[in-house]
Amino acid sequence: MAALRIILTFYKSFAIASLLISAACGSILLSAGLKSFVAIFWFKVLTSFLVYLYINTYKSSELYYYHNLGFSKRKLWVSSLLIDFLVFISIISSIIII
Repeated sequence: MAALRIILTFYKSFAIASLLISAACGSILLSAGLKSFVAIFWFKVLTSFLVYLYINTYKSSELYYYHNLGFSKRKLWVSSLLIDFLVFISIISSIIII
């Protein structure tokens, strides 16, 4: 349970940007239809990569905090991006069902 709390704390540092991007992707999918899914998916991947670069560049000193708690950068990023893509897929799937 403590590990999940630490991962969610790390995810909070870029959650607003990721949620806004996911909501924008959902809005585009709603207006353009299912034919735009491939473009939306790659847009999400590209923006996730940009968020990764931003956090690693400008907030690298904060990563030492997580390292001292026993979490490597890889574990933090894999877990956080998994949460982010699960949110993205849930938004997209709820729009497709409509």
